[in-house]
Amino acid sequence: MERNVVQGSILLPQSCTFISNEQDDLYMPDRKLQRIVMIGATGSGKTTLGRRVAEKLRLPLVDLDELHWLPGWKARLPDEFLELVERAAGAEEWVMCGNYSGVREAVWPRADAIVWLDYPFLLVLRRLLGRTLRRIHDRREVCNGNVETWSQALSKDSIIVWLFRSYWRHREAYQKVFRDPGLYPNARYIRLKSPAEAEAWLASLKPPETETTPPAGADEPFPAKASA
Repeated sequence: MERNVVQGSILLPQSCTFISNEQDDLYMPDRKLQRIVMIGATGSGKTTLGRRVAEKLRLPLVDLDELHWLPGWKARLPDEFLELVERAAGAEEWVMCGNYSGVREAVWPRADAIVWLDYPFLLVLRRLLGRTLRRIHDRREVCNGNVETWSQALSKDSIIVWLFRSYWRHREAYQKVFRDPGLYPNARYIRLKSPAEAEAWLASLKPPETETTPPAGADEPFPAKASA
C-alpha cells in the first residue's frame, strides 16, 4: 500500500514530487501562483487540468495549441508563433499549457511553477484514444475551429503515432530539467505521477480571497447593536 506524506496541511501521495529553489519552504502552499506552466505527454490531460487550475486561481488560460494551429490544421509560421507566445507570456498572470520546445525560453523563465504530468505511457495512451474517439464522434471543434477525423487518426501523422514518437523523448528532456532546479530559479518544479496526485495538488491550491465591497453609502462601519 502506498504511504502518504504531509506537505503543509495537505495529505499527498509519497511519490508526488515538489522541488523548490527555496530551501526552507519546500512545498509553499501559501505562496501565490501567478504564472504556471503545464507540461506533459500528448493526451495526458495537461490542458484539462490547466483549465481547472485557471478557474480555481482566477487566472487567464493560454493553450499553446490555439496559438500554433491555424484553421485547416495549418501550423503558424515559427516567427509568428513565437511573437504570439512572447506577448502572452509577458502578461502578469496566466496558466500556459503546451510542450513546444521552440518557445520554451519565452515562457519558462517567467514561470513561478512548472507542473509536469508525468503519467505512465499506457494511461496516457488510453486517455488519448478515448479523447480522439470522442472528438471524431462529436465533431468537436479544437484549435481554431479544427476537427479530428478518422483519416487523420489513421494516418502516419496521427496524434496517436505522435504519442509513440514523442512520449519518451519528452520524458527524458523533462527529467533533465527537473534534476536541475537552477535552470529556472524563479520556478518551483511540481511533478505529478498520477491523476490522484494531480487532484491532491489541485485541492491544495488556495483561490484568491474575494474582497467584499460594502453597499453604497456604507462608508462607515455599521454601528454595533446596542445591548438591551
